[in-house]
Amino acid sequence: MKQIPSAKDNDERLLTYLKEKYLQKDGTALIEVELYEGFELYDPLTRGKTRRLNQDIFELVERETNLIPSVIPLCIRFHGRKLDETEQDEIRRMYKEHYQNECFDKEWDQRTERGRFIRMLVFGIFMMTLYIIRSVNSDDTLFLEIISVLASFSLWEAADIWLVEEREIRKERFSFRQLRDARIEFN
Repeated sequence: MKQIPSAKDNDERLLTYLKEKYLQKDGTALIEVELYEGFELYDPLTRGKTRRLNQDIFELVERETNLIPSVIPLCIRFHGRKLDETEQDEIRRMYKEHYQNECFDKEWDQRTERGRFIRMLVFGIFMMTLYIIRSVNSDDTLFLEIISVLASFSLWEAADIWLVEEREIRKERFSFRQLRDARIEFN
């Protein structure tokens, strides 16, 4: 009979995998990006002040960092093309700007979800209070059922926002902060 590996075994395997593939002696995780000849470094549809790095670079980095815990600092090392200091600084700036914007977006999402949580919670508590007050003094079962459904829905929705959605947004924010704070090197 096949034995199911324990969570501890899986954690040890993941740590071994991370050490072999990514982790450096200084404790950072190294992500290497090959800038081969002919690779379009910048998004061809952008220019001037809105010029951006090619989206393929960000997709590669995010794919590679998917397994790396967000507490481990990153080092992104570009290989292949010889770039002067000005171009390197521009790439660093564009990289940091991209992930700073992602962090702002997740902070906005978090504020929006908190507002939704508060509204749903207050509405649910109001409806539950109304249900309790009306159930003592009323025989209108249809109205009471509607209030009960609204209260239950609102409170369950608030719980879902608090327990699930808020956690996901927080996780994404930590990941984008890790990417934003990465050290950028050129080889």
